[in-house]
Amino acid sequence: MGEVIPLQEEQRARATLEQFRKLWKEYTVVLIEHGDERFEEWGLSDADIWNVIKHGKLIKIETPICLPRYTVRGKSIDGDVVRCAFEVNESERELLIVTVFLESSRGRK
Repeated sequence: MGEVIPLQEEQRARATLEQFRKLWKEYTVVLIEHGDERFEEWGLSDADIWNVIKHGKLIKIETPICLPRYTVRGKSIDGDVVRCAFEVNESERELLIVTVFLESSRGRK
C-alpha cells in the first residue's frame, strides 16, 4: 500500500506546485547544463515541463548543496511519465531546471 502523507505535507506540496506555476510565468526559466542535456536526450519540450508542473505531484524536497531542490513527477503532453528537479533562485528571479528524467514513454526512443 502507498505511503500516507500527513495533511499538512499534502497542503504544502500543493502550495509549492502552485508557486511553481506562478514562477514559471514570472521568473526566467533556466535549464542548467545537465538539465539541458537531459532535456535534449529525452526529446522533451517546454510544453512537456509545463504540463508536469501544471498537473504533476511534488514527490521530494531536498537541499543537496545550498538551494532547496523540488522534484515533481507528472506527464508530458504525450503522456510520458517525467520527473523534473527544480531549484528557485529568488535573488536572480530564476526557476532552475536541474534535471529531467523520462520514467516511461509511450513510443519515444
